[in-house]
Amino acid sequence: MNQVTMGTRIGWTNEEFSKIEFGDKRLKVRFLKIATQFSKKSEAPINQACEDWADTKAAYRFFNNQKVSSGKILSEHCKRTKIRAEYLDTILAIQDTCYLSYTNHPKTEGLCKIRGNVKGLVMHTAFGVSPAGLPIGILHQKIWSRKPDLKKSRNYRFIPIEEKEPFKWINALRETVNLLTSSQQKKKIISIADREADVFEFMVEHKNLGTSFIIRAKSNRPINKNKKRSKTKENLWEHMEKLQPSAVLEVEVPEKKGQPKRIAKVMLRFSQVKFQPPANKTKNKDGELSSLEVNVVFVKEFDAPKNVEVLEWMLLTDMPIEKEEDAIQVINFYKIRWAVEDYHKILKSGCTIEKCRFQTAARLIRYISLMSVIAWRLYYITHVARSSERNTNCTKILAEYEWKALYLKMNSTKLLPNEPPTIVQVIRWIAKLGGFLGRKNDNNPGITVIWRGWARFMEIVDDYLLFFNSKLVGNS
Repeated sequence: MNQVTMGTRIGWTNEEFSKIEFGDKRLKVRFLKIATQFSKKSEAPINQACEDWADTKAAYRFFNNQKVSSGKILSEHCKRTKIRAEYLDTILAIQDTCYLSYTNHPKTEGLCKIRGNVKGLVMHTAFGVSPAGLPIGILHQKIWSRKPDLKKSRNYRFIPIEEKEPFKWINALRETVNLLTSSQQKKKIISIADREADVFEFMVEHKNLGTSFIIRAKSNRPINKNKKRSKTKENLWEHMEKLQPSAVLEVEVPEKKGQPKRIAKVMLRFSQVKFQPPANKTKNKDGELSSLEVNVVFVKEFDAPKNVEVLEWMLLTDMPIEKEEDAIQVINFYKIRWAVEDYHKILKSGCTIEKCRFQTAARLIRYISLMSVIAWRLYYITHVARSSERNTNCTKILAEYEWKALYLKMNSTKLLPNEPPTIVQVIRWIAKLGGFLGRKNDNNPGITVIWRGWARFMEIVDDYLLFFNSKLVGNS
């Protein structure tokens, strides 16, 4: 066993944002301190996350500073995401839009209506995930206050898509490609998105950029027309429904809207179809849109239990599907889309960003950008314990002083091991601090117990640093 000594490795926030610049060294120092404080107490409001009133005022001044922008905060994290992606040949870029409600903060200026009379902000994220499901970081994110609804305009169909909200899908794709393909290594990028992304121009953009997509269909489009003005003979759903199923599969359905996690039995069908551009979307700034060949994977649940939402996915993709295994691969990739839902859950519940109060939306956006990175970190820690790296030593995710503090606490000892514990071991310890029982037959800890345990873990680290803030020698 080793003697107790202080670790020298810096914390993850200093590592993640080591090269961030705001044009003022004092702002960088302040930002790194704020990021560390917020990371330690992600659930706490700003005044509780900060050490004292002086730090609280400094944090509010920081987010009010015009030299600080969400772009600078996120760009540095995105560069680190690119580094984490270097060992991957394929990257799943999961896109999703999240609506943040601040309707209970009537004094905040610059908010928009997100639904009905609810006011808030719109956040669109491209979230990078490995094919094995490990979240590597944010690839692109934009947070904004929505303009008045252009759809009410009589000339809506003639407005270029670049001026419409659905352009967010194309913009995020372009930014993702710019980030990941600027190096010499060519990567396969697969966009994954839900029904809101069923936009013809978005699918065409993948063809132009040489990337792939898996999108859940929303529109029951006419298919296999020779010309866009030809008479419709068949629509997408009717075509896929009449096909003979090629297989019966079992698909795990995660917990959603109060319904427990379950296994759904589905019938698998797949086919290739051709889409013509919609009549009201035949032109963009580059001219005429051409037809598009798309592969379709259709799974529909049968013998579903009562009082559950029947699983039905109509998946559009440009990935080649020649056999059943290819279709199953598309389904497995689409299942990983739930990663972004879990990420948003951490951001809203684990980081409680909708409770934060600022006088303006601009300040709020800067704050959310930082918390978005912290939320990714919490989610990454949850999943790295389930990855192929689970049995490697924990110095990959924890600073030396962090794992030492945790080890001493959880083992009620003053002695340290010769080698650091594994990732899976420290994650289970953190989860136990959040209420995870860790019994022999228990599954892996979930995101909720980990973010709860993280706050307690950070308190333990603070106590460790308080009592061992210089080189101390313990009994061996």
